Amino acid sequence: MAPRMRAFIVWSCSSWAGVLAFWALFGACVAAEPPSGAPQAEVIFEWDPTACGDPHRVALELDDDAGEQVSTSVPCELGGAELSALAYGSYRGRIYAWSQGEAAHSIAPLSLDVESRVVRTTVDTPK
Repeated sequence: MAPRMRAFIVWSCSSWAGVLAFWALFGACVAAEPPSGAPQAEVIFEWDPTACGDPHRVALELDDDAGEQVSTSVPCELGGAELSALAYGSYRGRIYAWSQGEAAHSIAPLSLDVESRVVRTTVDTPK
């Protein structure tokens, strides 16, 4: 085999080996499409944490048109909460304050249209 041919084969094999090594190491860093059913949007609720008063929790509950419910509960002094919406669309629900052993109070209705990846909304502080 001629030296030039041997050099070409070595160069080609080393190039392919380099490409293979690169994708083996960094291929996992490529973002894949989220599986169906994964949250498509984040809804961020914010309120004034200095207006919370006595320690309590704030609960958020949202239902979409198909009846799927998402909810969360956080300490009021955090000043905000996130919900993962299952899909874009219209949501209805409520926000309220509650404490262990007490009934929910300061209940307010919520209506929200999720039309982008991240939705921020400010609500009155549930006291």
